[in-house]
Amino acid sequence: SMRMMRLLYRLSLGRQERKQEQLIVFSRTISNLQSKSRETKYKERLESMEKKTMTMLVATGAGVLVILVLSILQILGWVLLAALVILIVAVLVILFHPAKYLVDIHWLEEQIARFQAHWCFHLIRFKVSYGDGLIYGETNIFGKRKTFSYDFSEEKEKEPVEKKEKEPADVSEEGIVSKIKGMIERIKMIYHDLKKMISDEKNQQAVGHLKDEIIYLIKCLLPRRSKVDGAFSLGSPDKTGQAFGVLACFPAMYQKNWRLLPDFESDEIYFKGIIWGKGQIYGYQIIGIILRLVFDKKCRRLYTIITRRVNKWTN
Repeated sequence: SMRMMRLLYRLSLGRQERKQEQLIVFSRTISNLQSKSRETKYKERLESMEKKTMTMLVATGAGVLVILVLSILQILGWVLLAALVILIVAVLVILFHPAKYLVDIHWLEEQIARFQAHWCFHLIRFKVSYGDGLIYGETNIFGKRKTFSYDFSEEKEKEPVEKKEKEPADVSEEGIVSKIKGMIERIKMIYHDLKKMISDEKNQQAVGHLKDEIIYLIKCLLPRRSKVDGAFSLGSPDKTGQAFGVLACFPAMYQKNWRLLPDFESDEIYFKGIIWGKGQIYGYQIIGIILRLVFDKKCRRLYTIITRRVNKWTN
């Protein structure tokens, strides 16, 4: 460097006695310069190492963060995929898994009746049975079980006791007659309003559509397998014959092994025999009926009219 060249030049000048001192100063200066150069080199190396270390740390942290984000997104993706699969399975079950029912009536010397229905792999169940004057019901919805019962025999035993204990109420005949007249007038009003709505030309198409959907729903609900075996009477030969003639018009009398014998000699109304049937209905059939009625403008108009009339009848 220029500084060392100057020092060497000064050493060449001057006297011989001072050259030793100058050499000592020169050596010290050179050692100081070397130490300073080493310090600067170390500093540069340390700074470069620090920069490289920071770069490596930042790159490692960013890589770890990216890996964490990707793993979280992967987990969320699997969760969303599982939720989507569960949703699709639930929709398919609702649409294409049938709700099945069973009707079993033994109306002989012992009067026993049973109705049960289940849906969604028996997760939703409903059962009602009757026997010996006792009605027993049970519902089970996703494991939550509830029961109810009603005993007609106990009610019959309590009726005379209650009649003795209760004092006769002071109710006038005029009040009873006025209540009955009011009920009759309300029924007449409802009947006339319904008749007007049905006979209105604007509602004819909506009523026809509603009628078709009800017939379709009844066809879907009819038992696919059934058995009827018994005898019946309506109390008079003419009524019994008319009823049997109407029943004979249905194809089920011949196609599904129904055997009904009319009793023209009995003066009592009765039925004795066995009625058994199994049927099912699919969710897409019910949803299809609802959607067809909802998307029909005239059916929506009829629905608004009926709701207004119902508010008028209740008020």
